[in-house]
Amino acid sequence: MSENNMKRTAVCVVKVLFLVMTAVGNPTPAEADPPSRQTAPVGTDPKMTSDDADYGYSEKKPVKVGSKEKLGGPEAEQAYLDDLRDANGKPIHYKRLGSVGRSPDGNIMDLYVVTSSTGQKVKLYIDMYHPQNEPAKQLAPKGFYKATGSASAARADGKDSKNYLNLSLPRGSRFTPIVLTASERKAIVARVAEVDGKREIQVLEGHGDKWDFVGKQGRAVTGVDGNFLIDAKQGPDGRLWVLAGYTPPSNPDRGFSNYLYCFENDRWKLAGPQKGQPSDFFGTDFGVHFLGGAEPVRHFVAGKEIPDPRQNHNLMRLDENRFVPLPAQDLVRKHHGTMVWRKNDAWYFVPRNADGQTQLDAYWVKGARANDVVGPIRLGDWKARLTFRQFAISDQGMIAVLGWEGKLDNLDTARTFGQLFRPNGDQRYERSELPPLPAKYTEHLAWSPTGSLFVTTLREGRTIEVFSLAGAKWERKNKAEQPMEIGLIWDPRLFFRTNGEPVVVWEDFVPRR
Repeated sequence: MSENNMKRTAVCVVKVLFLVMTAVGNPTPAEADPPSRQTAPVGTDPKMTSDDADYGYSEKKPVKVGSKEKLGGPEAEQAYLDDLRDANGKPIHYKRLGSVGRSPDGNIMDLYVVTSSTGQKVKLYIDMYHPQNEPAKQLAPKGFYKATGSASAARADGKDSKNYLNLSLPRGSRFTPIVLTASERKAIVARVAEVDGKREIQVLEGHGDKWDFVGKQGRAVTGVDGNFLIDAKQGPDGRLWVLAGYTPPSNPDRGFSNYLYCFENDRWKLAGPQKGQPSDFFGTDFGVHFLGGAEPVRHFVAGKEIPDPRQNHNLMRLDENRFVPLPAQDLVRKHHGTMVWRKNDAWYFVPRNADGQTQLDAYWVKGARANDVVGPIRLGDWKARLTFRQFAISDQGMIAVLGWEGKLDNLDTARTFGQLFRPNGDQRYERSELPPLPAKYTEHLAWSPTGSLFVTTLREGRTIEVFSLAGAKWERKNKAEQPMEIGLIWDPRLFFRTNGEPVVVWEDFVPRR
């Protein structure tokens, strides 16, 4: 064969191959080899990807997840999606489009648009009414992977962050996080998240989109499933404390009991009690605090029906393996009032109403000993019936009070009022009126570390606004709005950075349909 004939033959072969490849085309996601037969990205489990091309993509084959917790379905959906990784092993970004009819099992389905790290969008159907299907154990749709670690990565990029007011955290928080401490450069935050199918407490340290887990245990503080985060604090000596609680549905073995954990020597350890402290589902827990020392104090109110409800108040400290009452417990059981905690002491405010008049006393609880209670201190008398709703006291001793005047059978017609008390030496206070509030209902009243007074308001479950007192008016400092498809703002909590900047975090609540 001549050289020219050989060249023509080679060209023909190339053209034929090109035509064949053009006719076949590039494989679609449904035709491509499933990830389980490809090289999986680092940090993913190829065995946890479905071979079914319709799984998740068709309303006839939705992803089925759920939670044993009442109203836990939306959180199960979020935990499942937080655990998905795209073809490059990167976290995905997702948005709920809404409910789209019934699943084959007769349940209401949700439709999500999922965006990969390269910007490719697909739609996934999820049925969240299967409590036996733990999110961590459900397969990823074809074209995606499941992360081998926590459903909430310790390091998050911008698309994998949940934005609160003046704080961004890796997504995956269940319930409202707690800020233990925050500066301009970093923060320490406790939260509940899904960890390998378990509901665990995590403590994160970081800033912006860079976060690491605190402690050698990494992403799980307790190692026990079904946690509720009751409280978390940093003590005067720098140690970190976490109070974990359980209910029978979340953990039958630990149901209705609380456990206190401490971070020391780069590890989280159970401080006690070893078998837990009995808790009360119908009570109110005010968390962990400190009174004149580095050991934590618990303040909670039981929900028992007894003739004198004041006897339900408890102030207790951990003594070896059990909680024992503090002397100041007699104070809160003798007078019906409100305890306001500072870094290492507390104030107890006691209002009294009689014959259409009101008086307000305060007690300073500066320590855990019997003689550490100072008071009563008379703050004021009013020739009107007042109901005090919120109290706040600054590090400098300034006291702010909010409430209503008149009968409370109709709050829409009751007049709101605010009072400011400035210390004037020897347990005496100078009283003045606060300017009219920016809204009738306020979520928080608090002093910043720099001595500014703040209130927050929540409108329609979607908009958080933060106001600070500026002379004779309230000045809006911050505002955060949340789209309805993410969920309502639920249980918002106000914290401060050391420079006085407010931080508000909350739980995303999706009402059950």
